[in-house]
Parts: sequence; C-alpha cells; structure tokens
Amino acid sequence: MSRRIADGAVVVMENTGVRSDGGVRLRVSRQGDLIIIALSGQLDADAIGAVRNCIEGALRGSERVCIVDCREVTIVDSRALRMVLTIRASVAQLGKELRLIGCDEMQTREKC
Repeated sequence: MSRRIADGAVVVMENTGVRSDGGVRLRVSRQGDLIIIALSGQLDADAIGAVRNCIEGALRGSERVCIVDCREVTIVDSRALRMVLTIRASVAQLGKELRLIGCDEMQTREKC
C-alpha cells in the first residue's frame, strides 16, 4: 500500500516499529524515477539485514538511482557502514547508482 506525502513523493513502504534498543527506522518513497530510503535511529549490526534487503529490493525495479538519506541516523557502526559501501559497489556493476546523503552529522561507533 502506498500513500502520497506533501512534497509529491509516494511512500511505498514504511517501517515505523520502535525497538527498545533504539534501532533503525526505514521509510521508502518514490519521487519520479528515484527511490529514496530515509533511515532514522541507530544503523548498527542488528539493522544490517533489514537495510540491505530494503536497498536491494528498491534497486530490483527499473529505477536506476537509489538515494539513502542518513540525515536522521544518530549512530552508525563500522559493520553497517561497510555493508552499505559494499552494496554501493555491487549495484554500480549492474549500472545502477546508490547515493548517500546526510552522512556528515552521523557519529560512528567502532565494532571489532
């Protein structure tokens, strides 16, 4: 099910479930020929699978560009960042593009 939002984008999927540990929330919208995945909360090892599935699913369609909006991500750990960069490289080989925006304000957390 999708719904229109004020700026003309169509929200395709929204996961607003709140996890007790803070977790990550995802909102997927389509704006023209772009897919936008807005993340908020903590992007950590527990979130890797959901975020990977979301990005890969978004790029299965005809859209060539997926934007991952990280402006509301509070913390990202190194494993999650590595996963996003790995996906970015693999989709480039398919002629598609993954763009990250809003990463300047994120705090990073090292995990060994």
